[in-house]
Amino acid sequence: MTLGLAVSACGGDDRADNSVMAEEVETNGYTEYENERFDFLIGYPANRFTLRDAPQNNDGRVLDGPKGSTLRVFGTNNALGLTFDEQIARASDSLSEILTEDRGENSWYVEALDHEGQWVSLKIIHADPQRLVTARFTADDEADEALRETGRIAVRSLQLQNNA
Repeated sequence: MTLGLAVSACGGDDRADNSVMAEEVETNGYTEYENERFDFLIGYPANRFTLRDAPQNNDGRVLDGPKGSTLRVFGTNNALGLTFDEQIARASDSLSEILTEDRGENSWYVEALDHEGQWVSLKIIHADPQRLVTARFTADDEADEALRETGRIAVRSLQLQNNA
């Protein structure tokens, strides 16, 4: 699902300019966070999430959402040379019960409960052998469906900008 589709599903239909570096671009109530270092972008509802300060290494951002929810989006380098299957296995270690799973050639999406009983929506994109991009939304297991859907849409909107 592209960001345009995710935003369209939430009432927006315009695509923002992708030329900015690690900035937020308003798009019909949704904002795109773009990260040039790892070449990804993600959409989120600006009226429901607050960006924390950027880390010094500019690998991504943490966004605080309603009712204690959190959206984390970041890129990493594959310093250990792990295969995508090995990276998925490592990410799965933090999950206790997988509820929904969708595996593509270079992406993995899952909804699950973590070991603390929180509801998780997680997407990983294997951009290339040396680069991995992750979006993870976490909310209390008792979170209402509207909040979960907000997290799903944001996480599923994660995409690479140039596939470089």
